[in-house]
Amino acid sequence: MGHYSADRHMEMPNTIGLMMAAAAAGALTALLLAPKRGTELREDMRMRAQDMRLRAMRKREDVQEKMSQGVETMRTKAQDAADSARSTVDKAADKTKETADKAADKAQEASERTSNRTRSTRSDT
Repeated sequence: MGHYSADRHMEMPNTIGLMMAAAAAGALTALLLAPKRGTELREDMRMRAQDMRLRAMRKREDVQEKMSQGVETMRTKAQDAADSARSTVDKAADKTKETADKAADKAQEASERTSNRTRSTRSDT
C-alpha cells in the first residue's frame, strides 16, 4: 500500500471536488452551446446534474472505503508492533529473572562453601 501520508489523503477530497467542478463547467458550457430548445436543454442539464451527483457519491464512497482500509491497516500494524514490543519486553524480563536467579544460586553456593570452610578451619584448630 505504500507509505501513509495524511497530507495526501487530505488533498484527495479537494482534488475530486475540483475535478467535479471542472466537469460541471464543461458540461454546462456544452449544453449552453448546443442547438436545443429550452425544455430539452433543461432536461439534459437535469439529467447530467443527476449523473454527476451519482458519480460524486460513488467517488466519495470509494475514497471513504480506501481511507477506512488505510486506517484499519495502520491499526493492525500498530497492534502488531505493540504485541512485538510486549513480547520482547516479556522475554527480556524472563531472561533477567533467570540470570538473577542463577546469580542468587551461585551466591548461595559461595556462601555455603565459605561457611563450610570456616567451620572446617575452626574444627582443625
